[in-house]
Amino acid sequence: VADLARRLKQAGTVDVLVNNVGVMLHDFTTNSQNMDSQYATNLLNQFVLTEALIDSGTLAADAAVIQVASGGMYMAPLVVEKLSADSQASHDGTQAYAIQKRAQVALTEFWKQASHSVERRVHVMHPGWVDTAGVQQSLPTFRKILKSVLRDGAAGADTIVWLAATRPEAVQPVQIWFDREARDVHAYGFTKTPAETSEKLLEKLQSDREKLIAS
Repeated sequence: VADLARRLKQAGTVDVLVNNVGVMLHDFTTNSQNMDSQYATNLLNQFVLTEALIDSGTLAADAAVIQVASGGMYMAPLVVEKLSADSQASHDGTQAYAIQKRAQVALTEFWKQASHSVERRVHVMHPGWVDTAGVQQSLPTFRKILKSVLRDGAAGADTIVWLAATRPEAVQPVQIWFDREARDVHAYGFTKTPAETSEKLLEKLQSDREKLIAS
């Protein structure tokens, strides 16, 4: 990711950044930096990349940053301690995935508040349930039951492309875009957490980012 940020800086300005990489791993694995692979892929990498593009000035002042979350986040509060695991015993891929997607909402709020450009648009969206390779591999039973109503890739990407093209005004407090409309980020009261939780999230991400840079 750090190498990608350097190559993007050499190539020019980034006008649209879509953080859309995600996995749901049932088995606990670690990456080359000995970090939980699912956490690193779903959350830490996008934090490292986006921060690097902002710090280097590669991300345009009027850029669109689009976080691709999941409807699964509606079932999870932001529990920082459960974002990553350190063993198979403490790993719950499905639960961690939902929490990591919930964390993307908090990151969107952070980047909107931290942005020095009033023209930069930072949005979080969810594409609905799409028949992706990830769903096929990680949620086979779910796919079998709901296959007739799953969306194709174009339908899932529609709101992403629309956000990038139209750059709608930022919504405060942060809402999540679904089918080109801004929706509440909470469907249930139990997913709401105090502001200190978002602060703990940023502390963890910044600490882990420093560990990556040091390695």
